[in-house]
Amino acid sequence: MNPDPIFSADGCRVRDPLYFAPRPETRLVENASLDLLDSHRLSFYLDAKEAESPTLSRCSRSQQLHMLNLSYDGTPTVAAMMHFCAYPQGFFPRFQILTAVVDAPDWKEEAVIEKKRLNGSISDLYDQACAFLQEHGQGYPLQALQELVLNSLIHRDYSEASVQTPDYIIFFSDRVEIWNPIGRPDFSPSSGRVGRAPELPNPTIAAMAQTLLGAQLRGAGLKMVHDLLQQAGLPDLTYYVEDQELCMVVKAAQEDPKDMTSALLEFCAAPRSRQEIADFLHVGTVFYAMQRYVRPLLETGQLSMTMPEKPQSSHQRFVRT
Repeated sequence: MNPDPIFSADGCRVRDPLYFAPRPETRLVENASLDLLDSHRLSFYLDAKEAESPTLSRCSRSQQLHMLNLSYDGTPTVAAMMHFCAYPQGFFPRFQILTAVVDAPDWKEEAVIEKKRLNGSISDLYDQACAFLQEHGQGYPLQALQELVLNSLIHRDYSEASVQTPDYIIFFSDRVEIWNPIGRPDFSPSSGRVGRAPELPNPTIAAMAQTLLGAQLRGAGLKMVHDLLQQAGLPDLTYYVEDQELCMVVKAAQEDPKDMTSALLEFCAAPRSRQEIADFLHVGTVFYAMQRYVRPLLETGQLSMTMPEKPQSSHQRFVRT
């Protein structure tokens, strides 16, 4: 038994268990101090909370930080570090996002086109992830993918059990997978939660995300994702849990390649770039368009490359033979 109730087994201080139910996001980060937090962003959040609850203005800043689960006795919590520290990975190296683009329907190292490691606060991670989605998410509703990434950052497990597990965003040739560790094996983004008030794993982080990032109210974001996927003609969101990690899957459109062959060959009467072809097809990523539509036509000789000696060149063009 831990002889001191102020300290947890992992070295992070926790609030007195007689008064507070411990949550991973409210662990106090030892060796961290309030001067590591972005004072401008923190002031913006505290001012917003005062506007919501005017009685907070009667409290000192230290009292506000205490009551909002951001610090205790001058030491910041995990939630405060993740939202307001410029580089929380200095304390939690794997609280980050790993991104990848794979030119195949399954993970193959030789098919990996790009890998990136995203670091920073939750706001920084979200901004970088949105840029990644913007670059590689052609054919998918961008707002839906952004909402899923924000959900993964808000609801991931921030406990010691998941301190070595990052979030992932992976573009495969036929789908996008967004992974995050979860603290409860029964947690899922079921659409049945819409309109209800489910228990959130990180209510403090979620409250801050609503103010700082415009996160949707409970369940509303997933309803929006469902509607956007339906409007785009894409299959509905699917998910599964594996090894205490939640994977949310958005599949690309399932058009029959034969239906697009004639139109694509006509389009490629003039040399076309990979991006131009992907935009013309309106499906999946550039890599999905290349694998599903262009490669079969290259193999049958109906399309050819303008630079066959440099197949991966950014200046490559594809033209009807």
